[in-house]
Amino acid sequence: MEKENLNNYFEQLLAFKWLKEYHTRKNYMKLLGVSRWELAHSNFLKWLFLNEDLLALKKLLGLLQKKILENTIYAKHYHSFMSIQVDCANLSRINVIREKMYHIDLFIPLQINDENFVIVLENKVESFVHGNQLQEYLRNVEKLNIPTEHILPIYLCVSDEQVTKEVEENLYVSMTYQDLYDGVLKEVLRDSQDDEVGFIIKEYIHSLSCYTSGVSYSTMIITNEEKYYLKELFSDEKMKKLVEEVSLQHRNDYSFFYYGENKMLLDIFFAKYKKILELENNQFLIQDQLKKILTLKSRRYYLTINNQPIECSSIKQLLVKIIGYLYFEQNCSLDKLADYFNRLYVNPLLITEENWQNISSEQRKWYDQVNFSNGMKLYIFASWLSSDYPELKENIERSILELADYGIFLY
Repeated sequence: MEKENLNNYFEQLLAFKWLKEYHTRKNYMKLLGVSRWELAHSNFLKWLFLNEDLLALKKLLGLLQKKILENTIYAKHYHSFMSIQVDCANLSRINVIREKMYHIDLFIPLQINDENFVIVLENKVESFVHGNQLQEYLRNVEKLNIPTEHILPIYLCVSDEQVTKEVEENLYVSMTYQDLYDGVLKEVLRDSQDDEVGFIIKEYIHSLSCYTSGVSYSTMIITNEEKYYLKELFSDEKMKKLVEEVSLQHRNDYSFFYYGENKMLLDIFFAKYKKILELENNQFLIQDQLKKILTLKSRRYYLTINNQPIECSSIKQLLVKIIGYLYFEQNCSLDKLADYFNRLYVNPLLITEENWQNISSEQRKWYDQVNFSNGMKLYIFASWLSSDYPELKENIERSILELADYGIFLY
C-alpha cells in the first residue's frame, strides 16, 4: 500500500480522527511554555490540594494508602496511617507550603482525626534526585517534633525509571503522574460541580497527556478517553492487516509506515498503546498483536562518514559513533559538541577520563562508558535514549542530518 493510501486510510478512521484532534489541540500550559516546567506543576498541585471543596487531598491520601499496600516494608512502617479509614476521616488545619519549608516542593501539614501529620511531596518532572536531598528533607521535618510514622513522604515522578535507590532507602512512597491522574485528577473532575474548576482541571490533564517536544518525557499520562480510542484504532481489522503488511513487505522499516504531519502522531500512538498493554499486563496481546506492531520499531541505522558506510543497531550506538568521530578525528571540543547538540534538544553530557573522578558515585550510574578504538574512554549521560517515546529519537536523527558539513550522512 502506498504512503498516500496509508495516510488517507488513517484519516478516515474515527479513532484516529479523535486522537489527532485531541493531540493537536492547544492548552494554556503548552501555549505558555510551562507544560514540563516542574514549578508550574507544583503550583497547580498546591491550588488543587488547598481547594477543600474538591476533596483532592483526601483522594491523595487514599492513593497513598493504596501505594503503601504494594510494599510490605512500607505498610509496616506507616502502620498508624494505614489504620485510618480515609474516606470517613476528618481532615482539618490543612496548609500547603511551596518551597518555604526546607526547600520541599510541597510541605502539607494537616490533622487527620485530630492527629498531626505532614505530607512531604518531592516533585520530579524532568529531573532525578541529587545528593542526599530526600534524607535531608526528612531530617529537617523531624525537628518539628512530629512522630516519624506521621511523616508521609511522597516521591511524585513521570516514570518509574526516575525512582532511585535513595527514594526506596528513605521510604518515600513513589507514585507517577499516571497514578495521580487515575487516583486523584479524574476523580476530582468527575465529582466537580463547578464549571470553572472543571475547565482548569481538564486543561491540566490535557497538558499532561499531550506531546511536548525536546523533553525526556514527551507525554506524562494516558487518559481514559485515549485508552478507549487507542484500543479502537489498533483493534481495527484493516489496521491489523496493514501493520502486518508493512512488517512483511517493508522489512520492518516503520519509517515507510507514515509521513508528514501524521508521522509524529502515530509515533506517539504506538508508544502509548504499548504502554497500555504493559499496564494491563495482557500477555496475549503483547505476544501476538503488539509483537507485530513493535517489530516496526526495530530499525537499523546506516551511517556514512567520509564515504565509509557504518551499520548501527541502535540510536545510542549511532550517537556514540558520531561523537567519537567528531571528538577524535575532527578535534571538536566537548564544549562545542555539547553546544551543538543542546541547540537540537539532544543534550548528552560528555565527561572525559580526567574529569570522571569529580563525578559522585551516585551520579555515575547514569553514565555509559564508551571505549573508543584508540583506547580512550568517554562517559556519556544519555539515559533518555532508552525511552519508549520515539519522537526523542527524531530529534537525534534531525541533529545527525544537519551534520553534513562534517561529511556525516544518515540513511
